[in-house]
Amino acid sequence: MWLLNDKCFVMKLVKILKYTLYAFMSLYLLMTIINPIAMYGPLGGFGSQAYANLISYGSLTGVAGTIICFNGARVLKSFEENSFSFEVMSNSFKWIGLCLLIALLVHSILYTYLSDAQDEEFFINMFDTTLVLSISGFFFLAISQIIKKADYYKTQNDLTI
Repeated sequence: MWLLNDKCFVMKLVKILKYTLYAFMSLYLLMTIINPIAMYGPLGGFGSQAYANLISYGSLTGVAGTIICFNGARVLKSFEENSFSFEVMSNSFKWIGLCLLIALLVHSILYTYLSDAQDEEFFINMFDTTLVLSISGFFFLAISQIIKKADYYKTQNDLTI
């Protein structure tokens, strides 16, 4: 617990987390661009269902991951620069939550219509993903609204939070 009281350690941790999110963002972008190119030949090109699935899931994961990592790094950057803005925090968490819920919707549609076998294992796997993405998405939307309300009450009552 004493480590978290040390401001220097906390700022180093924030900086490490920010750069980690930037690295993940770069990986998501690369994955979105390179995977379809690298797998064009082995999966049979545009006529193949496996290649269409790869493009669908890969682009969904790449775009969603990039947006989530960018907004997470944006929150950490504002914390690191001591320019803590309720609006930036609220908007970033809102985008993360919306991105997770959109990814949930698109993933569920693609997974249902592009999968060949739809047995019990199929629905168990889909339920796990659906549960995790929906809880995460609604959690970030709730945090966004809490931050927005805190900003409103702070300006109305001139209180510090």
